[in-house]
Amino acid sequence: MSKALSTMILIIGGFIFGALFITNVLPAVARTGNAIIADRNCFNTRTEESIQIGNAYAELDSNGIWRDTDSDAQLDVYVWAKNTGSVTVKKVNEMDMFVHQGGTSVRIPNSADAGGGFPQWTSVFQTGDAWTPGTTLSMTVHYSATIPSDDYVLELVTAQGGQAFGTFPF
Repeated sequence: MSKALSTMILIIGGFIFGALFITNVLPAVARTGNAIIADRNCFNTRTEESIQIGNAYAELDSNGIWRDTDSDAQLDVYVWAKNTGSVTVKKVNEMDMFVHQGGTSVRIPNSADAGGGFPQWTSVFQTGDAWTPGTTLSMTVHYSATIPSDDYVLELVTAQGGQAFGTFPF
């Protein structure tokens, strides 16, 4: 009789333990799995965002002297960047632009953040109103005075971490 009672208590205990396991542990495992999936999706978005600087040139005449060729009272550098990724680049105005030259780096703010100061950059979508995959963004860096002629490295960093470099002589 005691053997049957012990077996029955163990079986009932097993059912209770199983019920507690199913109601408490499995939902926690599911939540963890959902968090991992959400994190992976965020990572995929960052890795699918890719940009490339296609070309850049400055307002220089045939002798390499800075000239205000568009008569806007500023000396400009024109930059074209392409969205080579598979997602739309969002928050373009929050993108960081850096100009590296001779061991120094300067962050160029967007005109909305420049407070009227120079240098600053503005942008225009070549097609549409978003930087969708395959489209080009035209950017203009506005300077109030000449910069020394040299080889410059332009760096763009998107808000999601996409990054592009290009070396150009100005």
